[in-house]
Amino acid sequence: MGFSTFHRQAEVFTIMKPTYTKVKKWLNILWKITGTAIILVGLGFFVSRVINIVPSAELSKEEQIITILEQGGCFVCHGGPDYCTHINWPVFGAIISKNAEKGIRFANATSILEHFNDSRPIDQTLLIKSQKVVSERSMPPMSFRIIHWKSGITKDKQKIFLRWIYELMATDHGWPLPAKDRPFEPIMPLPDSLPADFAKVNLGRILYHDPRLSADSTVF
Repeated sequence: MGFSTFHRQAEVFTIMKPTYTKVKKWLNILWKITGTAIILVGLGFFVSRVINIVPSAELSKEEQIITILEQGGCFVCHGGPDYCTHINWPVFGAIISKNAEKGIRFANATSILEHFNDSRPIDQTLLIKSQKVVSERSMPPMSFRIIHWKSGITKDKQKIFLRWIYELMATDHGWPLPAKDRPFEPIMPLPDSLPADFAKVNLGRILYHDPRLSADSTVF
């Protein structure tokens, strides 16, 4: 009886051994793929830090901004179909096309191109949206930065771009330049005990809920 039990266990082990070997083999392959992906992403970040440098100080302010926009690939998704030349790429083309469709709907950068061509003022809403994404360094998306190593907004690029935005807001739209040390930080609410101009308060409420600042005409 004992020998029979041992024999059955040996048979089960013999059956399970190939399965265990296959699982181990696939886990080993998966680990190699994952490890390679991690190494490539890490290498990409390292190389991007080395080659993604701030535009030369010898360039004019406008040339610096154009360089940042071109390296960032901003017009691929926000400049219209003439700039979205990547949509024919295999695999990535469909992803880029989808992102470009969403990007142009959220922010159409045509007025930036018009500004560089004939000095027309850039749309105020576009400047505000640009200020937000540059401040957060949330654009371009990671999927784009992995392929285009110069596209990320570094802190040095951020300073140049934000200063340009603030100056345009001041000269073309009458906005006061922000404080030097704390530009465009959230405004702290005033206590009710302090005197206030309620007409300005109401205007602020209207502007805050203005749907033109939204990608789909809804409030943020």
